[in-house]
Amino acid sequence: MSWIIFLLLQLCGANRLRGGPSTRPSIRQLCQFSNPTWIENIAVRSNGQLLVTLFSSPELYQIDPFDPNPTPELVARFPNALGILGITELEEDVFAITKGNFSSETGNVAPASFSVWKADLRGGTPALSRIADVPAATILNGVSTVKQGSKFVILADSMAGVLWRVNLETAEYDIILNSTATQPTTPFPVGWGANGVHARDGNLFFTNSDRGLYRARIHDDGTLGGRVEVVANLTGADDFTFDARGQVYLSRGRDDVIGKVTSGGELVTLDTANADAPVLLEGNTAVAFGRTTCDRRTLYVATNGGWSGLVPGTAQVGGRVLAIDLGE
Repeated sequence: MSWIIFLLLQLCGANRLRGGPSTRPSIRQLCQFSNPTWIENIAVRSNGQLLVTLFSSPELYQIDPFDPNPTPELVARFPNALGILGITELEEDVFAITKGNFSSETGNVAPASFSVWKADLRGGTPALSRIADVPAATILNGVSTVKQGSKFVILADSMAGVLWRVNLETAEYDIILNSTATQPTTPFPVGWGANGVHARDGNLFFTNSDRGLYRARIHDDGTLGGRVEVVANLTGADDFTFDARGQVYLSRGRDDVIGKVTSGGELVTLDTANADAPVLLEGNTAVAFGRTTCDRRTLYVATNGGWSGLVPGTAQVGGRVLAIDLGE
C-alpha cells in the first residue's frame, strides 16, 4: 500500500470518528469567517476542495475539508460587484458564477448590474472572464448547467421571480419560466421567489423560498417541457443537493434547520446529535455532498451567521462552513 493511500485512509477514518458514535449525525465546524460575512453558495471541486461564494463581498474562497484546522484561502475577487452568489461546474475545474451589485445590508439592488462569469481554475492562477451580462435580470441567484457539456445554464432570479436561460457561446438570454411556481408571494425584499436551481436526469429542480420545491422536465436546449410539479410544499428553502439515492437535502436558513425530501416524497427535518444545532445552522444558505471516497456521505453546509435572522438570544456571527457526516 502506498503512503498516499495510507494517508487517505487515515484521513477518512479521522473524519468519521469526528462524527461520533451516535446514530444521529453530528455537526462539526470546519471554519468560520470574520463577522460579518455572508456565505451564499458552495461547490465541491473534483479534488474534494470546497469553493464558497460570498454575498457580502465579491470573493471566492477555497477550503480544504481534510485539513484538521481548515483556513479559507482567497481564490479570486470579482471586479465591479458587491457580491457573488450562485456557482455551478461547467467542466472539471471551470465554474460559472453569478455576480452583481446587491447590498446585503440595505437590500438595495443596482439596476442592470447582474452578470454571469467564468472562473477557470485549471491553471496556476485563476482566470476570470465574463460570460454574459443580463441587464434585464434583478437578482441572479442560483445557477445550474442543463447537463454536462451543455452550452446552456439556467439562472434563478429571486426578485423578479423567473428562470433565465443563458447561452454560454452567444451570451443570448431569455426567460424559460415565469409562473406562480417561480414568483414570490410578497414583494421583495420580504418575499423571495426562485432561489436554488439544479438539473438532474432530465429534470430541472428549483426552490421558491416562499413556496417550496418544484420540478419540470428540461430539454437539452434548456427549454422546459410538460407541467411544473410540486415536489414539496415548504417555506424558507434556499439551495439544495441530492444524495446517491436521489433524496433532496435543502438549506432552510429561515428555520435554522436542514430539510430532507425522502425518495418517497416525505419532507422531514434532519435530526442531529448537537444540542446547539440551531445556532450552528443559523442562516444556512447552501449544502453540497463531498466528491471523494472519504466524504461522499458528508454534507457540507454554508451559513450567513444569522445575517438573515437570528435564533432568539443569539448575536450575529461570521458565516460558517460545517460538515455533517451522515454515515454509510
